[in-house]
Parts: sequence; structure tokens; C-alpha cells
Amino acid sequence: MRLRSLAPLCLLATALVASSCDEACDTDNLPQYPLPDAVRGWADPFAPGTEWRFRNAAGRVRTYRVDKRDVGMVGHNSKSSLCPAYYREAADVRISRADSADRAFYSFIMQAPLGSSNYLDASIGWDGGYFALPLIEVETGNATLPTRTIGGRTYQQVLEVQGPAPTNPAVQPRKPVRIFLTKADGIIRFEEYNGSVWERQ
Repeated sequence: MRLRSLAPLCLLATALVASSCDEACDTDNLPQYPLPDAVRGWADPFAPGTEWRFRNAAGRVRTYRVDKRDVGMVGHNSKSSLCPAYYREAADVRISRADSADRAFYSFIMQAPLGSSNYLDASIGWDGGYFALPLIEVETGNATLPTRTIGGRTYQQVLEVQGPAPTNPAVQPRKPVRIFLTKADGIIRFEEYNGSVWERQ
């Protein structure tokens, strides 16, 4: 099977006019790098339409909604061609505040290891906080996860991830610096630089 991809507008030197140019791409037999089955399951709690409520010690509540979850093979171009050189499976989740017009960015992203590499690109972006997730280490047994009681509920196999402190604390006192999640439940707790703790209800 041959697929065609639309290349960007090309400048025709002879006529000095722009026109669209097609480049034929042969997508057969290209390398494909899937997510490991065990790791792929970390995206399961992020089903579109899912809402999570978090409460802090002052009784304030924030509600978050999963807007989209895309899981599939993504073509990656080589430097010398517009055609894909290989396909890499990725999970791309986007989340928003369901209770406000907050424009902050919330995401959960995974990309499969390439070739014989054991490096999995997995991270959570949460309102300015960035958290790299050691999911390969967890799934291969190189990281032991504890049981925790959060928001009055006991969770098994809780992954705790520390993020960087804000570069300007006076401007970013609410920046998340620690996040907790499980494979079965998704995000269950996060802590902000100012000491505020938000737990799933």
C-alpha cells in the first residue's frame, strides 16, 4: 500500500509562483515502535470526559476534566524527507479545569522507546509543573511503590514524583512541585510550592 502526503507549498523557480506539491510516501515496511503493553495501561484512567475533584485543607475544590486522549502510531520524518522514516506509538492526553476559565496547561504524554533503547519519554504537565515519570522502572520492578491513604481512600502502588521548584517563587507560589498517581486511578494528589495540598475526592 502506498500513501501520499501533501508537502508544503513549493516555489516554482521557473514561474516564480507558489503551487502545492505532492511527495509520494511509501509507508510499507517502515520501523514501528509500540508502547510496551504494561506501560500503555497508564493512559487508561485518562478516558475522555472523566472528571476529578480535588480538595485542599481549606475546603476549596478544583475540578478537572479529561478533554481528549489520543493513542496511536505517529509518523516521524527524517531530516532529508517529508515522508515518515518510522512510526512511534504515543499517548497524548489533554486536561482542563472544568470549574473555571483557567487557561493553564495540563497534559499526560508517553512516547515509545526507539529501537533497543529502554528509554520511555513519559511526563505530566500540570499548571506550570513538569514531572518526568519513571514508568519503565516501575513496570520492570526497579521501583517499589507504596500504599497511601489520600482523601480518605487507600490507594495501592502509588507513584510519587518530585518536580522542579519555581525559578521565581514570588511569581509562581502555586506551581505544583510534587504529584502522586496510580496506574488504576490516574492523578490522586498534587502539592504546590506554597504548601497547599490537593487530594482526590
